[in-house]
Amino acid sequence: MKICMIDLENEMLTARFYWKDANSLSKNEFDVTYITFSKEYEKEYVTEQGIRHIILKHGQIDTEKISSNKFDIITNLNMSTVNKLAKVILKDNYDIYYLNGIYSPQVAKIIKNKNKNKKVIWQLQESYPDYIRDYISTQSFIKNFNKYLYSFYINLYQKYYSTLFDYIIVTDDSIKKYFNPIINDKIVAIYNYSSLEAYGTNVSKEYDLIYCGGITTARGAMSILKAVKIGKEIKSDIKMVFVGPVSEKDLRTKMDRYIMKNNLGKNIFFIGSISFDKIGSYLAKSKIGLAPLFPISKYKKNISMKIFEYMQYGLPIVGSDFGPIKSFLEESNSGICVNPEDGTEIWKAIKSILEDEKLYMKYSQNGKKAYKNKYNWTKMEENIINIFNNLA
Repeated sequence: MKICMIDLENEMLTARFYWKDANSLSKNEFDVTYITFSKEYEKEYVTEQGIRHIILKHGQIDTEKISSNKFDIITNLNMSTVNKLAKVILKDNYDIYYLNGIYSPQVAKIIKNKNKNKKVIWQLQESYPDYIRDYISTQSFIKNFNKYLYSFYINLYQKYYSTLFDYIIVTDDSIKKYFNPIINDKIVAIYNYSSLEAYGTNVSKEYDLIYCGGITTARGAMSILKAVKIGKEIKSDIKMVFVGPVSEKDLRTKMDRYIMKNNLGKNIFFIGSISFDKIGSYLAKSKIGLAPLFPISKYKKNISMKIFEYMQYGLPIVGSDFGPIKSFLEESNSGICVNPEDGTEIWKAIKSILEDEKLYMKYSQNGKKAYKNKYNWTKMEENIINIFNNLA
């Protein structure tokens, strides 16, 4: 069966859409073509996992323009990109198209207009209305009004065009609940459980603390620095590693200033963006996983993938005291919940785990057990394969 996967938001091979979904399909004998976009170049090659990867050059509108006084509609790819994509995806006789991103309805219309019997699936990893309200920074009343107006528009847009699709795959129950009244049984939640390869169990620990993922204020970046500053007064050689990109304007400058001011240069390490299959090497070298996400709409509803990755590697977790993070940590008894905006409380939790070997081992073993018995990708992979087989 031939599958065309189109990631309309990311140039990199992403943790969920490529490393989990595409790999799962390919391993189960589906013929997968994976399409992404670049602002700079075009390329076609076969990945190490045996998947055909096509990179198209595009002129996509930057979502950050929503914060300007000019109100930009970003639900449409520009026509040159649309035409280029259409030529590529319609020339081969694919059985199922699997799309990721806010632009997906526009692409689905192209496919359905060509052949209404073609099956099209939409994957949604975000609540886009929440994302627009929570993440796009605004400074004036007009910009703020535009942001909320745009969020309302996207809410209507998503619901209206969801009926175009033969199936929708989401990553948590809150997004599923959002679409259920419209498309009923044509939606399923495939949770973002860990699919990392085991890196090793006898690796020496280099870092006391690790944070994996995009680095933002709302994901606790400054709270973590404050906790490390407090911790250094007790443990002068404490080491904290951030694995992932700083994905918020001016935040890295703010973090660097804080690090310099508090003499944390030998305590804080930034690795930057790395390939998904390399993340395990840093988890294996770390003692405690951090997830102090702030109580914005997204994190009140959605569970972060990093929680399950920490569990897989037996890292006790210090996470937020609300929403899904709290529920998962309490259910698995694999860490401590804290106020994510309180660096002192975060440090107290870290200190209690580092200084109590029995507590450390309890959280570590409970996390591994929860991953093995419940929160691993193998169980989700079965659901993905069943969906594609049933649609075909």
